[in-house]
Amino acid sequence: MNRALVSFGVDAFAELLEISRPGFTEYADRHGYELHTRPPSMLLRPPSWHKITSLLDILDDYDEALWIDCDCVIVNPDQDIADEIPAEAWHAITRHHTPEGEVPSVGVWYLRQPMQPVLEAVWRLTRYTNHRWWEQAAVQQLLGYTPEHLPVRQEKTTDLSERTHWLGTEWNALALPGFEVERDARIVHCAPGHPVHRRADLMEQLAAAPKGA
Repeated sequence: MNRALVSFGVDAFAELLEISRPGFTEYADRHGYELHTRPPSMLLRPPSWHKITSLLDILDDYDEALWIDCDCVIVNPDQDIADEIPAEAWHAITRHHTPEGEVPSVGVWYLRQPMQPVLEAVWRLTRYTNHRWWEQAAVQQLLGYTPEHLPVRQEKTTDLSERTHWLGTEWNALALPGFEVERDARIVHCAPGHPVHRRADLMEQLAAAPKGA
């Protein structure tokens, strides 16, 4: 089985990727992933949407892919996320309980090849092109959630939700105003909620912290 760890950053986020990259490289080397961080050659939509096109391309050549947003820091690389995901799952993500409801997040996203048609369906949901959660809102709809209505909640089960493995939030721990980063965090997500320079400072602090702190 071949696997890829995928991310990219453009404009100000390219600087954040450079902060995150050493941790991505270490994780990929330790757990047998090939690291891919090249940005798309052409942006047809807001940049976040292009994780969909990047993952479609990657899954043509790899059995499985791990997407990590460029504004995430791996603070504990000891465990492979793939070890937690049952064979029958098509993908794995986290969901966060927030003032806006129960919000599924694709900031850290493990995918297998059966997700290719789902990714194509996500891309076709153009009404979310400029939604504040972009492609994540489209994924939420396919999971049976209500991204256009707050509080976000799951209204129904879907084929995709039945093939979803829900990861613990230690795999996508939020570093936001009002959230205290979990002590057992493995991957810390520093966006949104901070200006870019503040987010970079926080990421550097987390990257320098002792593993498992």
